[in-house]
Parts: sequence; C-alpha cells; structure tokens
Amino acid sequence: MLAEKAARDAEAARQAERWRAEQAVRDASEAEQRLVAEAKMKRLEGPIALSDQTGLIVVGTAVETGDDFVLLPRRIPHMLVAGTTGSGKSVFLHQLVYQLVRAPEVERTILVDLKGGTEFYAYRDMPNAEIVWEFRDVVRVIDEVMALMTKRQNDLRERGLREWPDSRVFIVIDEYGDIQWEMDNATTREEKDAAKRLALNLRAISRRARSLGIVLVCALQKPTTDAMDSAVRTNLNLRACFRMSRLLAASVLDELDELPVNPPELQTGRFIYYDASRGIRKHLQAQIAPCVELGDVS
Repeated sequence: MLAEKAARDAEAARQAERWRAEQAVRDASEAEQRLVAEAKMKRLEGPIALSDQTGLIVVGTAVETGDDFVLLPRRIPHMLVAGTTGSGKSVFLHQLVYQLVRAPEVERTILVDLKGGTEFYAYRDMPNAEIVWEFRDVVRVIDEVMALMTKRQNDLRERGLREWPDSRVFIVIDEYGDIQWEMDNATTREEKDAAKRLALNLRAISRRARSLGIVLVCALQKPTTDAMDSAVRTNLNLRACFRMSRLLAASVLDELDELPVNPPELQTGRFIYYDASRGIRKHLQAQIAPCVELGDVS
C-alpha cells in the first residue's frame, strides 16, 4: 500500500510539474502576444513608414488592431479617394502609387495631374509610369487604354477566359474635378468632340475595364455630381473616405449607419475604407511612402 501511494504521489508530482511547465509556456506566449499587440498599436501614435509587403499592396493600418491591411494588385477594383484639403488624401495616393510603380504585376501606371504634373514628379524616372498633365494628353492616353481594352477583349475570347489573368494597368487621376471642369468648359468644336469622347471613354472604362485588368483610381475633394460624372462614380466600388462633411460622406459610403468613426471627426491621415461590392468597412491609417515629406503634402 505504501509503495502504491508513493507511486501515485510521484505521478501526481510529475503531472503538476508538466502542468507548471505548460503553463509557463502559455504565459510566455501570451506575454509575447501582448508585446506584439502593444507594438502594433504604438505604431498608430505617429506616422507609419510604408511597410514592405512583397507582392502585396498596403492599403493602410487598421486603427483597431494595428495590423496592416493589404490587397493583391489583381484584387484592387476601381477606386474613389475623397477628402477635404489637409485630410491626408495625397499621402494615401502616394502610398498607393509608390507601390504600384514597383509592383511586378503592374505593367503600366498612368498618373494624371492637371496641376502641371508636380504631384507625381517623384515617379518620373520609373519605367512603367507615365505622368500626364495636359488635357490633350489625357484624351490621348485614355484613347490608348480604350484600344488596349479592345485588344484584351479579343484575347479573352480567343483564350476562352472571362477575366484578364495577366499584368495590370492602373490609371490614377489626382483631382478628377479638374478633368470634369475641362470637359464641361470645352469651347471649340475640336475641344467639344475630344471632351465628349473622353467622357464616354471614362464611363466605359469604369464599367468594363476591371475584368480586363485595367483599374481606374480617382481622387477628388468633393464627390459631387458637378465634380464627377455619376455614371463613373457609381462603378468605383472601392472607396477611401477621408475627413469630410457627413453630407458628402454619404455619397461616398452609401450610408452612414454603424460607421467606425464620424467622417467629420477623422484624424488627418485616417480614413474609412469601404468595399461597396461586399459591404465591408474598416477604419485605417494611411502609411507614408519614402518620397513623401509630411510638411509638403496632405
């Protein structure tokens, strides 16, 4: 009996020791997870340097968790980026463009800036980037994109495919309202014809180009009907809503119920990410591309 009791006591001691060892491992793991979580959240206390995510596009950092939110280039749909001056819209555009012009999957990035091309000057030497700042050149490159759409549609039919599986083309327009103003204020017959063709082409690109590997990214301060054709805006399913009035935010986010933050109260550099095709909303903070000086752009 004494021997059996001693054996049971010894086994109980061994089990207790195993439990203590396992608990120590669990405690260490939980402590490490807490430190990682705290480090992630600490990143949100100031500007976040652009993360290196090979093969992925960083959209922003989740304010609730500190985790980076990323997308594959081929998963990015047409995008609307909207926000008042000083809200961080330009920082977000540079975050996006900096990655696109370096992504192997992106064949061509067309950067449109009718304010003289200065916004995208940092990308002038990138081989797959083209900066456009004259209205006539906007018309030209969009005509080229339409020709590419036709070619890719023919290729898809020949290959028996529904969606383009290869390289992507991105068209990034800074302040779409400038283009809309040029189209609305054309005077000569030639200008009016070009403006009409451009308007129709932009509608066609927003409606049909996504499945052909061609993505339209449009930024503007006020997403109103006088600044952007509603037929184009409707097809920009990915929305980045920076600080703006609730009235304007409603046109970007479709509805304002259950938002993670009130749009007029968004901190500079933070935005509401909204995937209109899936109904997904996230509160994100834009990251800072190496070419960006925070004192110069917002």
